[in-house]
Amino acid sequence: MEQENWKDKIIVIAEDEKINFLFLQAVFKKTGATIFWARNGEEVIRICDKEKNIDIILMDIKMPGIDGYEATRIIKDKYPGITVIIQTAYNLSEDRDKAYEAGCDSFLAKPIKPKNLMATVKKYI
Repeated sequence: MEQENWKDKIIVIAEDEKINFLFLQAVFKKTGATIFWARNGEEVIRICDKEKNIDIILMDIKMPGIDGYEATRIIKDKYPGITVIIQTAYNLSEDRDKAYEAGCDSFLAKPIKPKNLMATVKKYI
């Protein structure tokens, strides 16, 4: 896999499960991107309000408090230029439809293959 240089990029991983966050973080480690971890919908919104140059949000759907659908709606309303990629174990067509209705730019089903994740993120970065 070709090594990307994303030292000037900011990626937010919205994921309440630590093991899933650590996996996603490891995929991006060699890119040099700045990674923020949001453990719930409220936290990802706060990060977006504070950090003005976010490139990508990897948004889990099932999180405590504000879920990924609602967090995506709020973020896309406030910051339409931020790319939101839903990453979830919920992979039924209605889940995809609901994610796109919320405003996500792309959808990845868990378990996520690193090659697919990198290809999807590269499309938007």
